Amino acid sequence: MSAAQHQGVHPRLLQRGQVLRRHRLDDHVAGAEAAVLHQGYKEGAGLGQHPGCRVLRPDEPLVGAAADGRLGPVAYKISKNAIEALDFMSYQCYGPAVMRYSYEQFVKDAEMAVEYGIPADKLVLGVPFIGTTGVNGEQVSYSDFINGGLSDVALDEFTYNGKSYTLNGQNTIRKKAKYACEEGYRGIMSWGSDVSVNNEKSLLKAIQEEFVAYEINNPK
Repeated sequence: MSAAQHQGVHPRLLQRGQVLRRHRLDDHVAGAEAAVLHQGYKEGAGLGQHPGCRVLRPDEPLVGAAADGRLGPVAYKISKNAIEALDFMSYQCYGPAVMRYSYEQFVKDAEMAVEYGIPADKLVLGVPFIGTTGVNGEQVSYSDFINGGLSDVALDEFTYNGKSYTLNGQNTIRKKAKYACEEGYRGIMSWGSDVSVNNEKSLLKAIQEEFVAYEINNPK
């Protein structure tokens, strides 16, 4: 993904623990995920179209390299030494199982990891920018739903190409982002393709707005 696709964006980005050039993505970024400090975002075309990104709270700005682990609700029981060694962990709270999509399950999965002993401020909670039928291989990105006629961005269900998909609309995404802020989690990550953050239907834009609102309402 080239820097040209991210013009106007002003985040600090990390790719698998390596700090990339500030103010824009490196021309040679590979892989599916990048971590984003949402503080200082400018709305720029294409950011939300990156397959996976993590929006981190700016409470403790990351400087230099960061060690990042990837966990999920069915595989989170790592050793105490590993927990201490990692700066933060992506916690992938989404499908293909439909049951992973609800707000209630999201909270349950997050609390489960904290109860195990992983500090909330090391967990970057995952949200889906994809929809699922519940069948492996039948997952569709949010951007495809929008392009396929999804107009009500509050919906958590949508029929696409004759099949019923469960997804997270903006309301559910906002609730999850607000929960992450209020409970002191490190941030939010996503998987799937969004529309441009300039688009009012963008899920990433909704997350950013919730983070900014939290900071305004809870000044240090």
